[in-house]
Amino acid sequence: MTTRQELDPEPVPRRTFFRDKVIEDRLGAYVYFLVHPVTKRPFYVGKAGGLDAQGNTRPDAHLSDTLDALHRLRPLSKKEQVIADLWDAGLEPVLAVARRQIESEDTASEVEATLIDVIRHFYDDIEGNKYSGRHFDRGLLIGDGIAARVSAPVVNPTIPIHDVWVFNIINSLRENSPRQRGIMNPTNDELYNAVRGTWTIGLPPRSGFAVGLVGGIARIVCRVKQWHKLEEKGKTRGLVRFDGEILDSSDPVGSALLLKDFSKLTGACPSWLRKWALRFSFMGDGQAIPTYNKPAGLLSINLG
Repeated sequence: MTTRQELDPEPVPRRTFFRDKVIEDRLGAYVYFLVHPVTKRPFYVGKAGGLDAQGNTRPDAHLSDTLDALHRLRPLSKKEQVIADLWDAGLEPVLAVARRQIESEDTASEVEATLIDVIRHFYDDIEGNKYSGRHFDRGLLIGDGIAARVSAPVVNPTIPIHDVWVFNIINSLRENSPRQRGIMNPTNDELYNAVRGTWTIGLPPRSGFAVGLVGGIARIVCRVKQWHKLEEKGKTRGLVRFDGEILDSSDPVGSALLLKDFSKLTGACPSWLRKWALRFSFMGDGQAIPTYNKPAGLLSINLG
Protein backbone atom coordinates (compact mmCIF):
# COMPACT_ATOMS: atom_id res chain seq x y z
CA MET A 1 0.00 0.00 0.00
CA THR A 2 1.40 3.40 -0.98
CA THR A 3 1.66 5.88 1.89
CA ARG A 4 0.84 9.60 1.67
CA GLN A 5 4.49 10.36 2.36
CA GLU A 6 5.48 8.37 -0.74
CA LEU A 7 2.92 10.25 -2.87
CA ASP A 8 4.00 13.71 -1.71
CA PRO A 9 6.98 15.11 -3.59
CA GLU A 10 10.02 16.32 -1.68
CA PRO A 11 9.22 19.88 -0.47
CA VAL A 12 10.84 22.60 -2.52
CA PRO A 13 12.60 25.32 -0.48
CA ARG A 14 10.91 28.68 -0.59
CA ARG A 15 12.38 31.22 -2.96
CA THR A 16 10.53 34.20 -1.53
CA PHE A 17 9.23 35.49 1.79
CA PHE A 18 6.59 37.50 -0.04
CA ARG A 19 3.82 35.34 -1.45
CA ASP A 20 1.95 38.35 -2.86
CA LYS A 21 3.10 41.54 -4.53
CA VAL A 22 4.53 44.05 -2.06
CA ILE A 23 2.96 47.50 -1.59
CA GLU A 24 6.25 49.33 -1.65
CA ASP A 25 5.34 52.32 0.50
CA ARG A 26 3.87 50.11 3.24
CA LEU A 27 7.37 48.85 3.84
CA GLY A 28 9.54 51.73 2.70
CA ALA A 29 13.05 51.45 4.05
CA TYR A 30 13.05 48.77 6.75
CA VAL A 31 15.19 46.62 9.02
CA TYR A 32 14.47 42.91 9.31
CA PHE A 33 15.46 39.70 11.09
CA LEU A 34 15.75 36.17 9.81
CA VAL A 35 14.47 34.02 12.67
CA HIS A 36 14.84 30.31 13.45
CA PRO A 37 11.27 28.94 13.51
CA VAL A 38 11.87 26.61 16.47
CA THR A 39 14.23 28.51 18.77
CA LYS A 40 12.70 31.89 17.82
CA ARG A 41 16.24 33.23 17.81
CA PRO A 42 17.29 35.79 15.19
CA PHE A 43 20.25 34.57 13.18
CA TYR A 44 20.61 37.50 10.78
CA VAL A 45 19.81 41.23 10.76
CA GLY A 46 19.60 43.23 7.55
CA LYS A 47 18.09 46.32 6.01
CA ALA A 48 16.12 46.72 2.79
CA GLY A 49 14.08 49.19 0.76
CA GLY A 50 15.25 51.78 -1.72
CA LEU A 51 18.16 51.53 -4.14
CA ASP A 52 20.89 51.62 -1.51
CA ALA A 53 19.35 48.76 0.45
CA GLN A 54 18.78 46.72 -2.73
CA GLY A 55 15.00 46.79 -2.86
CA ASN A 56 12.02 45.94 -0.70
CA THR A 57 12.34 42.21 -1.40
CA ARG A 58 16.03 42.15 -0.47
CA PRO A 59 15.49 39.31 2.09
CA ASP A 60 14.64 36.96 -0.80
CA ALA A 61 18.27 37.22 -1.93
CA HIS A 62 19.32 35.18 1.11
CA LEU A 63 17.12 32.30 -0.08
CA SER A 64 18.28 32.46 -3.71
CA ASP A 65 21.94 32.81 -2.66
CA THR A 66 21.64 29.68 -0.51
CA LEU A 67 20.01 27.72 -3.32
CA ASP A 68 22.73 28.87 -5.71
CA ALA A 69 25.45 27.84 -3.26
CA LEU A 70 23.92 24.38 -2.86
CA HIS A 71 23.57 23.87 -6.61
CA ARG A 72 27.10 25.06 -7.33
CA LEU A 73 28.57 23.22 -4.33
CA ARG A 74 30.33 26.37 -3.16
CA PRO A 75 31.06 26.92 0.57
CA LEU A 76 28.09 28.26 2.51
CA SER A 77 28.28 31.39 4.66
CA LYS A 78 27.10 31.03 8.26
CA LYS A 79 23.76 32.59 7.36
CA GLU A 80 23.35 30.27 4.35
CA GLN A 81 24.30 27.26 6.46
CA VAL A 82 21.50 28.02 8.93
CA ILE A 83 19.02 28.31 6.07
CA ALA A 84 20.26 25.06 4.48
CA ASP A 85 20.03 23.22 7.81
CA LEU A 86 16.44 24.41 8.20
CA TRP A 87 15.59 23.15 4.75
CA ASP A 88 17.16 19.78 5.55
CA ALA A 89 14.85 19.59 8.58
CA GLY A 90 11.80 20.48 6.47
CA LEU A 91 11.63 23.98 7.97
CA GLU A 92 11.80 27.51 6.64
CA PRO A 93 13.39 30.66 8.10
CA VAL A 94 10.90 33.27 9.29
CA LEU A 95 11.12 36.89 8.14
CA ALA A 96 10.42 39.47 10.85
CA VAL A 97 10.33 43.22 10.10
CA ALA A 98 11.70 45.13 13.10
CA ARG A 99 11.02 48.67 11.86
CA ARG A 100 9.52 49.91 8.60
CA GLN A 101 8.92 53.20 6.79
CA ILE A 102 12.25 54.47 8.12
CA GLU A 103 12.98 58.04 7.04
CA SER A 104 16.51 57.59 5.68
CA GLU A 105 19.22 55.11 4.81
CA ASP A 106 21.37 56.48 7.65
CA THR A 107 18.59 55.86 10.19
CA ALA A 108 18.06 52.35 8.85
CA SER A 109 21.79 51.67 9.27
CA GLU A 110 21.64 52.89 12.88
CA VAL A 111 18.67 50.61 13.66
CA GLU A 112 20.40 47.67 12.00
CA ALA A 113 23.64 48.29 13.92
CA THR A 114 21.78 48.62 17.23
CA LEU A 115 19.96 45.32 16.77
CA ILE A 116 23.15 43.49 15.76
CA ASP A 117 24.96 44.73 18.87
CA VAL A 118 22.08 43.88 21.21
CA ILE A 119 21.44 40.41 19.78
CA ARG A 120 25.15 39.60 19.60
CA HIS A 121 25.57 40.46 23.29
CA PHE A 122 22.48 38.79 24.76
CA TYR A 123 22.64 35.69 22.56
CA ASP A 124 26.46 35.47 22.72
CA ASP A 125 26.55 35.64 18.92
CA ILE A 126 24.42 36.22 15.86
CA GLU A 127 25.32 33.53 13.39
CA GLY A 128 24.55 35.22 10.10
CA ASN A 129 26.18 38.64 10.55
CA LYS A 130 29.94 38.82 10.09
CA TYR A 131 30.43 42.18 11.77
CA SER A 132 29.26 44.07 14.82
CA GLY A 133 27.09 47.15 14.52
CA ARG A 134 28.57 50.32 13.02
CA HIS A 135 29.81 53.32 14.97
CA PHE A 136 31.38 51.35 17.82
CA ASP A 137 31.83 54.51 19.88
CA ARG A 138 28.03 54.84 20.00
CA GLY A 139 27.38 51.16 20.59
CA LEU A 140 25.95 48.98 23.34
CA LEU A 141 26.81 49.83 26.95
CA ILE A 142 25.91 47.62 29.92
CA GLY A 143 26.44 47.86 33.67
CA ASP A 144 29.76 49.35 34.70
CA GLY A 145 30.56 49.94 31.06
CA ILE A 146 28.01 52.76 30.97
CA ALA A 147 29.84 54.83 33.56
CA ALA A 148 33.19 54.07 31.95
CA ARG A 149 32.08 55.52 28.60
CA VAL A 150 29.64 58.32 29.47
CA SER A 151 30.55 59.53 32.97
CA ALA A 152 33.11 62.25 33.66
CA PRO A 153 35.69 61.49 36.37
CA VAL A 154 36.67 64.24 38.80
CA VAL A 155 39.52 66.29 37.40
CA ASN A 156 42.75 65.28 39.13
CA PRO A 157 45.84 65.66 36.91
CA THR A 158 48.90 63.62 37.75
CA ILE A 159 51.13 66.25 36.12
CA PRO A 160 51.55 69.90 37.19
CA ILE A 161 49.44 72.28 35.09
CA HIS A 162 49.59 75.96 35.99
CA ASP A 163 47.32 78.90 35.14
CA VAL A 164 44.23 77.01 34.03
CA TRP A 165 41.39 79.47 33.35
CA VAL A 166 37.91 78.02 33.80
CA PHE A 167 34.90 79.52 32.02
CA ASN A 168 31.21 78.62 31.95
CA ILE A 169 30.35 78.50 28.24
CA ILE A 170 26.78 77.19 28.30
CA ASN A 171 25.14 80.60 27.75
CA SER A 172 27.38 81.36 24.81
CA LEU A 173 26.54 78.02 23.22
CA ARG A 174 22.84 78.68 23.70
CA GLU A 175 23.07 82.09 22.10
CA ASN A 176 25.26 81.20 19.15
CA SER A 177 24.35 77.64 18.17
CA PRO A 178 21.43 77.10 15.77
CA ARG A 179 18.33 75.38 17.18
CA GLN A 180 20.09 74.83 20.51
CA ARG A 181 22.06 72.05 18.83
CA GLY A 182 25.36 73.32 20.19
CA ILE A 183 24.53 72.44 23.80
CA MET A 184 23.95 68.78 23.00
CA ASN A 185 26.41 68.27 20.16
CA PRO A 186 28.62 71.34 19.69
CA THR A 187 31.22 71.52 16.97
CA ASN A 188 34.85 72.34 17.75
CA ASP A 189 34.40 75.78 16.20
CA GLU A 190 31.36 76.50 18.39
CA LEU A 191 33.21 75.37 21.50
CA TYR A 192 36.28 77.40 20.64
CA ASN A 193 34.32 80.59 19.94
CA ALA A 194 32.43 80.10 23.20
CA VAL A 195 35.49 79.61 25.40
CA ARG A 196 37.69 82.38 23.97
CA GLY A 197 35.35 85.09 25.18
CA THR A 198 34.62 88.00 25.62
CA TRP A 199 35.44 87.73 29.37
CA THR A 200 35.63 90.32 32.13
CA ILE A 201 38.87 89.86 34.05
CA GLY A 202 40.16 92.43 36.51
CA LEU A 203 43.88 91.86 36.03
CA PRO A 204 46.22 91.33 33.09
CA PRO A 205 45.74 87.61 32.38
CA ARG A 206 48.77 85.41 32.01
CA SER A 207 48.98 82.86 29.25
CA GLY A 208 48.30 79.31 30.24
CA PHE A 209 45.28 77.16 29.47
CA ALA A 210 41.54 77.74 29.12
CA VAL A 211 38.79 75.25 29.87
CA GLY A 212 35.16 75.65 28.83
CA LEU A 213 32.61 73.97 31.11
CA VAL A 214 29.10 72.80 30.27
CA GLY A 215 27.26 71.45 33.30
CA GLY A 216 30.54 71.39 35.20
CA ILE A 217 32.27 69.16 32.63
CA ALA A 218 35.19 70.32 30.50
CA ARG A 219 34.03 70.21 26.89
CA ILE A 220 37.03 72.03 25.44
CA VAL A 221 40.63 72.64 26.52
CA CYS A 222 42.86 75.24 24.86
CA ARG A 223 46.45 76.33 25.17
CA VAL A 224 46.30 80.13 25.32
CA LYS A 225 48.69 81.78 22.89
CA GLN A 226 47.73 85.43 23.24
CA TRP A 227 45.26 87.60 25.15
CA HIS A 228 43.63 90.65 23.57
CA LYS A 229 42.23 93.60 25.53
CA LEU A 230 38.87 94.87 24.30
CA GLU A 231 37.34 98.31 24.87
CA GLU A 232 33.82 98.96 26.12
CA LYS A 233 32.50 102.06 27.89
CA GLY A 234 31.30 101.73 31.46
CA LYS A 235 33.39 98.66 32.24
CA THR A 236 35.58 98.92 35.32
CA ARG A 237 37.21 95.58 34.68
CA GLY A 238 39.11 94.62 31.57
CA LEU A 239 37.38 92.84 28.71
CA VAL A 240 39.59 90.20 27.16
CA ARG A 241 39.58 87.49 24.56
CA PHE A 242 42.27 84.98 23.70
CA ASP A 243 43.64 83.20 20.68
CA GLY A 244 44.62 79.64 21.34
CA GLU A 245 45.13 76.07 20.23
CA ILE A 246 42.57 73.35 20.91
CA LEU A 247 44.04 70.38 22.79
CA ASP A 248 42.62 66.89 22.45
CA SER A 249 43.23 63.71 24.40
CA SER A 250 46.48 63.04 22.54
CA ASP A 251 48.04 66.01 24.39
CA PRO A 252 49.03 65.40 28.06
CA VAL A 253 47.20 68.53 29.25
CA GLY A 254 44.21 67.81 27.06
CA SER A 255 44.05 64.24 28.35
CA ALA A 256 44.26 65.43 31.97
CA LEU A 257 41.51 68.06 31.69
CA LEU A 258 39.16 67.22 28.81
CA LEU A 259 35.79 65.66 29.70
CA LYS A 260 36.63 65.85 33.40
CA ASP A 261 34.26 67.01 36.14
CA PHE A 262 35.30 70.39 37.58
CA SER A 263 32.33 70.63 40.00
CA LYS A 264 34.53 70.09 43.05
CA LEU A 265 36.53 73.17 42.08
CA THR A 266 33.64 75.42 41.04
CA GLY A 267 31.60 74.35 44.05
CA ALA A 268 34.35 75.58 46.38
CA CYS A 269 34.32 79.06 44.80
CA PRO A 270 31.10 81.09 45.34
CA SER A 271 32.14 83.58 42.65
CA TRP A 272 31.43 80.87 40.09
CA LEU A 273 27.71 81.30 40.84
CA ARG A 274 28.10 84.96 39.85
CA LYS A 275 29.39 83.76 36.48
CA TRP A 276 32.94 84.94 37.17
CA ALA A 277 35.95 83.24 35.68
CA LEU A 278 38.20 81.14 37.89
CA ARG A 279 41.84 80.15 37.62
CA PHE A 280 43.66 77.21 39.19
CA SER A 281 47.06 75.63 39.30
CA PHE A 282 47.10 71.85 39.50
CA MET A 283 50.09 70.55 41.44
CA GLY A 284 49.97 66.98 40.13
CA ASP A 285 49.65 65.56 43.64
CA GLY A 286 45.88 65.68 44.13
CA GLN A 287 45.83 69.37 45.06
CA ALA A 288 44.48 72.36 43.12
CA ILE A 289 45.36 75.91 44.17
CA PRO A 290 42.83 78.64 43.30
CA THR A 291 44.65 81.71 41.97
CA TYR A 292 41.84 83.99 40.76
CA ASN A 293 38.44 84.76 42.34
CA LYS A 294 39.31 82.41 45.17
CA PRO A 295 37.41 82.47 48.48
CA ALA A 296 39.17 84.11 51.41
CA GLY A 297 41.25 81.62 53.36
CA LEU A 298 41.02 78.83 50.76
CA LEU A 299 44.58 77.81 50.02
CA SER A 300 44.03 74.59 48.11
CA ILE A 301 41.38 72.05 47.14
CA ASN A 302 41.86 68.33 47.68
CA LEU A 303 40.82 66.48 44.52
CA GLY A 304 41.29 62.97 45.83
